[in-house]
Amino acid sequence: MCGDDFDLLSAPWCGCDRGHPSKICPTCGRCLCGHPDYGRDGLWRDAPAALRTVGFEKLFVYYL
Repeated sequence: MCGDDFDLLSAPWCGCDRGHPSKICPTCGRCLCGHPDYGRDGLWRDAPAALRTVGFEKLFVYYL
């Protein structure tokens, strides 16, 4: 990802199959699934209830 801020709720989900889907950056068109830390359990947090209602089970810390 390019590092630009974007609206997580309006961005589409990627189609990658790496455990957790991620959102696609509207600026560069890439998702976070290829990030080297994406598979590290310690970099995931439980999503707040409001985000769970829109499809987030966990949040990758790089979204925060």
